[in-house]
Amino acid sequence: MIDEKAIRERFWPKVYKTLGCWIWNAGKTSRDLSRGYGIFWLNGRKVLSHRVSWEIHNGPIPKGMNVLHDCDNPPCVNPEHLWLGTHSDNIQDAADKGLLTHVGKARLTHCPSGHPYIDTDRNCRGHRECKTCLKIRRKRFYAKQKVA
Repeated sequence: MIDEKAIRERFWPKVYKTLGCWIWNAGKTSRDLSRGYGIFWLNGRKVLSHRVSWEIHNGPIPKGMNVLHDCDNPPCVNPEHLWLGTHSDNIQDAADKGLLTHVGKARLTHCPSGHPYIDTDRNCRGHRECKTCLKIRRKRFYAKQKVA
């Protein structure tokens, strides 16, 4: 059985409350401590601190649901900035806010070099690749091979 009072006594000293975000000031998922999600040790395992904050304020997280940030600040544990959603909701939220650079690239009509995306191929990562640019790169590569 989990002692909720003990969890709260360990949790809140690690939080710095501002007027907006409540910042987790203990362990994080990133070496860059200003960017990572907070980590809280619970029963010998790592739990993301914003999930713990959600459960303290709102109860258990339903299976298959994620705790998402309105503020897009990973170390924030302010329950007013958190909401429940699916992974798809999280991706859509990030896309709506312009945080995903790859969303919408399917609508591009020209490659970065300005060639029309009429004749394309997929590279090893599955991304579209302009065949005109590919031909240019191959010509340069083989020209260097002949010189060497």
